[in-house]
Amino acid sequence: MKRKSYVFAILIAIFLQGTFSYAYPKSFSDVALDKDWTIEFTTPVDETTLTPENIGILDFNSNRIAADVEIDSADHSRVRIKPVNPYMPKKDYIIYANTDIVAENGICLDKGISVTFKTNDVPFYISKTEPIDKEEHIKEGLYKYEILTLDKVADNTGYEHTNAIGAKFTNESSDIAYPAKNKVYVDYYLGGEYSLFSGKLVINGENRFMEGEGYVKIYADENLVYSNEEIKAGLMPQELSVDVSGASKLRIEFGVSPQEVGQGTFFEAYIGSAGLKR
Repeated sequence: MKRKSYVFAILIAIFLQGTFSYAYPKSFSDVALDKDWTIEFTTPVDETTLTPENIGILDFNSNRIAADVEIDSADHSRVRIKPVNPYMPKKDYIIYANTDIVAENGICLDKGISVTFKTNDVPFYISKTEPIDKEEHIKEGLYKYEILTLDKVADNTGYEHTNAIGAKFTNESSDIAYPAKNKVYVDYYLGGEYSLFSGKLVINGENRFMEGEGYVKIYADENLVYSNEEIKAGLMPQELSVDVSGASKLRIEFGVSPQEVGQGTFFEAYIGSAGLKR
């Protein structure tokens, strides 16, 4: 899922006869935890007046949250507000802009703007893959990799896990490849609402030259909280439990280690029976 920026069509600001008027809905609900906002004015805005005191987002305690406010370099009538960290789930926030915001023609807002929104309750994930740097391969090979989300999957003991997250790496080239830079990760936005991430680490794989080998790393707000860098195919399921107390974001990274592989090789790592505890 790609990160989205939403045009703040709710704030259509109009400069008329020396005044700055506007019309907009008063509130929004079920807002995603990483939603960006774009205020679209009909007249270019003086960038120097876009200070945190004049425009931004307030949390449910009326405290200003960290947010990047950027003016569109190609269109000074568009202003983007981007939260630095994900919002908390099921909380109310306020987007504000006050009368100290000035247009490039010197006209000020004659009335402040205040719009409330309520965030949704479901942590969600976005996946992102790192491109293969083929210059680091001794021979060019096609090594595909993808994030897996599985409702039910069996490990090598036959035990069926529900709610699994993982990654699969497959070499479809007839040449030998040395995958030096293959990894994929998935981000969960937690909003500081959870205390524990747990599950069972399972590895599967086939290789006609050697056992598949890779790694799993887990980060909480960019801090490494779990690392297993020498895991091999056929590894018995391993219990893992990671403290994520107060973390806004959980990142699970799967990778395949540099190794000699042949056509038809696959390496699959996943965390089964995965769950978050409040």
